[in-house]
Amino acid sequence: MTGRDDEIARLRRVVERERQARREAEQIAERAIARLYRTLEATEQEHATLRAVAASATHDIKNPLSTISGFAKLLDARQIEEPLLTEILGRLVASTDYTIELIDGLLEVLAAGTVAGRTATTDLDPVIEQVASELRARHPEARLVGEPVGKVAMAAVDAHRLLDNLAENAARHAGVPSVRITVEVLQRNPEEVTLRVGDNGVGIDEADRDRVFTIFQRGLDKARGTGTGVGLALCRRLVEAVGGALWLDESPSPEGGAAFLLRLPVPAEDTG
Repeated sequence: MTGRDDEIARLRRVVERERQARREAEQIAERAIARLYRTLEATEQEHATLRAVAASATHDIKNPLSTISGFAKLLDARQIEEPLLTEILGRLVASTDYTIELIDGLLEVLAAGTVAGRTATTDLDPVIEQVASELRARHPEARLVGEPVGKVAMAAVDAHRLLDNLAENAARHAGVPSVRITVEVLQRNPEEVTLRVGDNGVGIDEADRDRVFTIFQRGLDKARGTGTGVGLALCRRLVEAVGGALWLDESPSPEGGAAFLLRLPVPAEDTG
């Protein structure tokens, strides 16, 4: 091979390295652009969710505020006789306290799920045990039992809030004297785990199935429980913040009552 051939071969290698470097740079740019688009889509979806939550909450918060305003106007106009004054003042205090609960609940839902929580890892099994113990303290006739779940990609504080709210929802609304809540593992793979959280209660009325995750919506049969209707809306926010999903199972739980299906991401290093 002549010196000229050597030079041509060298130039070809240089050109090929430049082409390879350009291809790698283009691939890096494409991946970065794809991540940017995914981030923008997630941000737009998050904004849409927040707008929907705020719109729904605003409507519900107006109701007790209207009550407060109406009674305050009567008091200001001196149109309430002395025997009713104590009752009216009591109702004003109750409406004020309820409004504060609603606002606190709204803030809790809007703040649910942090960026840090998306990269955290939590062993769900001790969380289930802790929630079960706390549930018994609040509701002596309620029991929470669960299969071994393992690790999920979620902050421990959010995992606790999630399971605690699901368990509390069942304990309050199951409509049976002794509530049994179960956590089952339906599927697990290297990317996610799907759980079913069910109870032995009377289930969820057909008319309420589309509204159970809407903030401040407590269902048509409000006599079966108390609260502001924040719990399930908060649960969904916590799950979606880490890229998971929470929805109502169309079929009854094995215990015969309501069942929620819960899909959570699994840490990359944890394959089951």
